[in-house]
Amino acid sequence: MYTTVIAGVAVLVIALAPGVALGQVEAYAYDSTMAGDDGQRDHYGISVGLSGAWAFAGADWDDEVDNAAGAAYVMKRDLDGDWVIDKKLLPDPASGYFGGSMAAANGVLVVGSRAEHAGGITASGAAYVYEYDVAQGWIEVDKLVAPDPGTFDQFGQSVATDGQRIVVGTPFHYHNYSPDSVGAAYLWERDQDGNWVFVKELLPDDGQQGDYFGWSVAVNGDAVAVGAPHEDANGSSAGAVYLFHRNEPTTDAWGQRAKMMEGDAVDFLGWSVALGDFVLAGSPYFDGTGVGAGAVVAFDSFNGAWLFTKPSPAAAAGVNFGDRVAMRGTRAVIGAWGRVPGGAAFVFDFHWTNPAEWTLIGTLLPPEDTGIDSFGAAVAIESTRILVGEYGYDVTYDGDEGRAHLYHLLEIFGAGFENGGLGEWSVSVP
Repeated sequence: MYTTVIAGVAVLVIALAPGVALGQVEAYAYDSTMAGDDGQRDHYGISVGLSGAWAFAGADWDDEVDNAAGAAYVMKRDLDGDWVIDKKLLPDPASGYFGGSMAAANGVLVVGSRAEHAGGITASGAAYVYEYDVAQGWIEVDKLVAPDPGTFDQFGQSVATDGQRIVVGTPFHYHNYSPDSVGAAYLWERDQDGNWVFVKELLPDDGQQGDYFGWSVAVNGDAVAVGAPHEDANGSSAGAVYLFHRNEPTTDAWGQRAKMMEGDAVDFLGWSVALGDFVLAGSPYFDGTGVGAGAVVAFDSFNGAWLFTKPSPAAAAGVNFGDRVAMRGTRAVIGAWGRVPGGAAFVFDFHWTNPAEWTLIGTLLPPEDTGIDSFGAAVAIESTRILVGEYGYDVTYDGDEGRAHLYHLLEIFGAGFENGGLGEWSVSVP
């Protein structure tokens, strides 16, 4: 890899590998850095999202409402080209860690509040739904809670949306409300009147205590993927991902179609998931290129068949490649907050022109090296833009005020890329 400068902008370019044509390489340029109120321990950038002209960032320890109640920021670009706060979204007073998870797509924003005492039930959790209104901007249109909430369920640990459906993960849910439980995922759909209607509680066919089913979720049209990173079938905490489809086994039934596994003990497959043209599952403690270097596994989004495993390109221990994944069509961005120094995010594309190869096309690095500040612990991708969270960024000494950094596709060098893939996409940022 080398760094070049075009019109004064630093651009990260991947050196051409043997057999890779110039037309198969893209460059992503650092664009802007976004910030919140800069309160100590706010964790701005713990979650991020993109939708249309808007950018979003969660700050789950913000204390404007209450201690660690949390906040979420709506960001827009001003006339000078800077990203500024358009609106600060705040939760109910009983909230906890609002903004710890976030998903945005097609004019819909979902913000998780996993420790909220919804209905007076301790840490049962909630998820807030916002939509864009021309006159009022981003407004709250619904607040989702589980139909069967339990103490310490942490509904909202993960959230996903494609603009028409919402999935909320609840990794500690079980009917006896045990804090060490199987977990669940809950599905809502938008009806003809624009209301969000509960559809079904998704449960694994073979769930066991402590699987953390619902730790990560993703939705794309008629498919839902749910991660269970502590599932033990391939070894203790090897992890698994479950694939659900709307017409499984009968019309509109939303049943389990496949259980997807790869790797062995303590790989934590399913720590993160994304759905585009296939299912991507992060396995951040996979040891292929070093202890805890991480990997990402791809599965067919129709039948769950294994496609490929991509170990961390950083070739070093403790990188945690796959801790976060986001995808649009065939393009994906993979967070690796443990890469030294500073963390990284890797951009891949699965080429239609060479369908057997998932190619690294860009390595995104923080604009300044301030040590391990969790750059890559949250990622989002839409069209030609990528947003990367760095919630541990320090304005003051050890302050963890946080930042989010935007990168954009600067140029396509020749032909060779297809737009390709499904228009709908979703990302889980637990």
